[in-house]
Amino acid sequence: MRKTEIVHWTKEWENLFRIEENILKEIFKNELIEIFHIGSTSIQSIGYAKPIIDILIVVRSIGNVDFYNDKMQSSGYDARGENGISGRRYFSKGKENRTHHVHVFEIGNENIEKHLNFKNYLLNHPEEARKYGELKVELAKEFPNNTYKYQKGKEEFVNDLVEKSLRWKESKSKKIRSSVQAVVIKNNKLLCVKKYSYNKLMYILPGGGQEHGETLSDAVIRECFEETGIKIEPKELLYVQECIGKNHEHAQWDNHVHVVAHLFSCKIIDESTFLKGTEIDPEQISVEWLPLEKLDNYAFYPRDMIQNLMKYSVFNENHQVYLGDMG
Repeated sequence: MRKTEIVHWTKEWENLFRIEENILKEIFKNELIEIFHIGSTSIQSIGYAKPIIDILIVVRSIGNVDFYNDKMQSSGYDARGENGISGRRYFSKGKENRTHHVHVFEIGNENIEKHLNFKNYLLNHPEEARKYGELKVELAKEFPNNTYKYQKGKEEFVNDLVEKSLRWKESKSKKIRSSVQAVVIKNNKLLCVKKYSYNKLMYILPGGGQEHGETLSDAVIRECFEETGIKIEPKELLYVQECIGKNHEHAQWDNHVHVVAHLFSCKIIDESTFLKGTEIDPEQISVEWLPLEKLDNYAFYPRDMIQNLMKYSVFNENHQVYLGDMG
């Protein structure tokens, strides 16, 4: 039976994740959408953790993951199938001296958001994270040679944290959110993020939520670089658009969403790191340049925005800045 080892948090775990990330990207490159460092080794404020790197991989098709078992085994992993969680493929590395756990889910699986919500909740609530770390230490002392009892001992606490993380995410979604989007045009082509969301493929402008203490200009610079790797300079505020989720086609998912989006025309400053975004959303598949005059042929969202972008970029017409509720 494996021993329960709990040690002080170390920045080296981030380095170990990066090393393994490169290995896994090479193995799953044809199926891969995104890789995340999750679990206690990804949260410094926890203070203590088992020295095992937990990795979340998002793929296009979970059924195809089994074809990569041989490559994973060649890299030291044991393929363990679903291992108790439907829709997952689970791999462990290190036999009795575990070093890595890999959890693979198909894009859209609810467990992806559950893992990321849990991590984000603890990152934003360091006191809760500290209590979790202290519980780990206590249980490891009580059950040093029984990982099963160690896991059972923290089960109730973890389940409570999961519930708190879900309520926290819901409470955030009920607030009016300020967001930004970058309108970046080069050679009559529009910079777009391709993503799989609401059970379908779509293209959107790069952007995201404005953070507390951040100007709109700073937010659009950050979001564009995080998603696309392109450094931009915001110029003119083109449009202000609201999205009240309950009024639109995705109401079953976005019933509590209310976003005010600010669309800026942006100038490219440096695109040498294009496609090397630093914080890519799990739903993001790629970044593409779409021809403006054929934008209507693509699954661009929201559809009503196309004519406004055309007025600005192709016809150079005067335009109304405030567009109202547009889902």
